[in-house]
Amino acid sequence: PLWACAKAGYWRGGLAEALLQQLGRGGGALMRAANGQDHGNVWWSLSVAPEEVLQAGQAEEVLDASAEALQQMTAQLNSQDCSNVLLACARLQRSHAVLAHHLTACLAAQTNASCQALANSLYALGELRKDCGHTPQLLELQRLAAGVLRRLNGGLGGGGGVGPGGSGGRFTPQELSNMLLGCTKLGYTDAGLLQPLAIAAGQATGRMKEQELANSLYALAVLGCNDPAYAPAVLQLAAECKWRNFTGFKPQELSNSVWAQAKMGRNSDQGWFAAAVAVAMRPGVLEEFNAQELSNLCYGLALVRHRPGPAFLVSTAAVSGVLRSEANGQDCANLLWSLAILEAPSEPRLVGVLVERLEELLPQRGGVSDQHLTTSLWALAVMGPGVLSRHQRPVEVLLREVVRRWDRPAAAAVNKGSSGAGRFTGAGLRQLWRVQQELEHADGCSRLVGIMAGSGDAGSKGSLLSAIRRHAASKGRAVDGRPDDR
Repeated sequence: PLWACAKAGYWRGGLAEALLQQLGRGGGALMRAANGQDHGNVWWSLSVAPEEVLQAGQAEEVLDASAEALQQMTAQLNSQDCSNVLLACARLQRSHAVLAHHLTACLAAQTNASCQALANSLYALGELRKDCGHTPQLLELQRLAAGVLRRLNGGLGGGGGVGPGGSGGRFTPQELSNMLLGCTKLGYTDAGLLQPLAIAAGQATGRMKEQELANSLYALAVLGCNDPAYAPAVLQLAAECKWRNFTGFKPQELSNSVWAQAKMGRNSDQGWFAAAVAVAMRPGVLEEFNAQELSNLCYGLALVRHRPGPAFLVSTAAVSGVLRSEANGQDCANLLWSLAILEAPSEPRLVGVLVERLEELLPQRGGVSDQHLTTSLWALAVMGPGVLSRHQRPVEVLLREVVRRWDRPAAAAVNKGSSGAGRFTGAGLRQLWRVQQELEHADGCSRLVGIMAGSGDAGSKGSLLSAIRRHAASKGRAVDGRPDDR
């Protein structure tokens, strides 16, 4: 009955709560005597239950009793039981390392695991790592990968490849997409699994939904699948997006697709990016974007140097309210860098929103990293005459924050990849050198010119400006100011 309530979405009348109370009675005595399917059904049901049901019933007691019982079961668990519980753990963001390892090992040991169970488990393990920090053992992952490969190669009578929804012997397009996402979140980059998965995904493009297309492209980009062996799959996925004219793509799907194509260096087809921009420019579309989606879209366009034209910037500025309230430090840095790289005419309203948001984030711990700070200042410096002077007040705040970070005692620690001159990396110092050069030549910025020279004290490493000059003299390299990826 609890499973039926969950399948029907029926949570009224107190029935589910009464069932949970009965299952949790006596320290979960009923759960300790349950079989594998019963355990899987209870976990799956609770993973889709509303919060008020979980709070009102004895959900914790039921799940604790079930977890203890499951750890004593091995041969009694089939692949579906294991995957149902792992997927529920991911949905509930419930980190139970011993249980997760046990279920993964049980599933990995089964040579007849179904396609659905393999796909759901790989995806669930990725979610558990991302949300709960659970790290599966490498041997477990390798055995799961071997099971996936057997199915892809037609093992167990499945015929291999990709099948329609509900086809037990073949992976569905969604399952292929989910496994690629799972590998992304697990950081699993073994080409022995990724290449066959990518090929299968490429063959399934015509049957993929918009989210599955976008997620597959995104996963391949994050996993660094730039080898020529992946090219046919990437080209098929991208071509399908363009052939559909991105119809039905939600903002996240559109922005992630653009970001992914750009990250994989697929910049030869500028028409592909033009089609994506045209969709974003349709009435009401940009209004649905959140801050990260706007940032990823613009960042992707900048990576491939696709210049969408002034109308796109005007439209982006028109929806900048979401940036003012939601943008984080990386969103702001990525967008400012993108505007600088695209050499777009400065849109004062958009730039103003971004620098003011950065200023607002500074007091928050971890709100603006050193790189976000230096990248944003660099972007403002190279946007063109008048930008620094037009936004003098927030620029002054950002410069003084750079100096504060340079001067504080922790600045003596050398970051990985640092020039050895303090907390800022060599790239960061070169960015700040460009900022100083622009300040010295910009009209109306006289009160900003000396800020970086005013840091340092006796016996310290000296002023930030002196360090910047020393580094510029020793390196002499240009930098494009690119911020870190997400």
